[in-house]
Amino acid sequence: IKSRYLFRLKVDAITETFIIDEHNKVYSDEEYTEYHAYSLAFQLGDKYVRAYDIIGNLREVGDAILDEIYGKKSEYNINRWEIGYVDDYFILSTIAERDIKIASMTGLEAMMDLANKWGAIIDFDTENLKINYYAPENYGVNRGLSLTVGNLMEGFDLNISASNTVTRLRAFGSNNLTFSRISPTGQDYIEDFSLYMYPFEYDSVNNVVVRSSEHMSDNLCIAITKYNEFVAS
Repeated sequence: IKSRYLFRLKVDAITETFIIDEHNKVYSDEEYTEYHAYSLAFQLGDKYVRAYDIIGNLREVGDAILDEIYGKKSEYNINRWEIGYVDDYFILSTIAERDIKIASMTGLEAMMDLANKWGAIIDFDTENLKINYYAPENYGVNRGLSLTVGNLMEGFDLNISASNTVTRLRAFGSNNLTFSRISPTGQDYIEDFSLYMYPFEYDSVNNVVVRSSEHMSDNLCIAITKYNEFVAS
């Protein structure tokens, strides 16, 4: 067993490949050797991207960065990482494109940075050298597990600070880019008053207030509710 050697770990139907990055010999009461390994994606940490600027969706940007690292795929560089599965949301949605600027970072940092910028879950397929990006809502299997006090959870603390409460959020990208172009109202902000409307309930069919808000008047809550329904339509 030597540094940079690869090994595969198989557990049931899951197979992962790892790369050994260091080993230490220990001499004490017993003599033994310790080995440390990372996921094979650690290989991307050896590659660097410098002074790179590209606009595109997640797949386009990922492919371009890997081409910058390895060169175009050919028979001579088959042992290179590639972009595998990318959720359609990161390709087809109206906000799929990003302007990605890289001053200097490793290939692994670049791939992780893409996941962060698009809000994706990154998955490294170490058997097929594929980098997959999933939308959080489409990743994993919902097995119906619930955590409650007394069931897998001893307790929790809930801290509510009014100083951190936000009802209107403005977001700005590079060059003061806003989302007003895709906003149904044309505004450069989103707003939400649900915290202060709680526990307001309104029966719009019979025009009856079921429960009143602890902070707002019924008339104000009804107006906000109707306005939100109008914007959503």
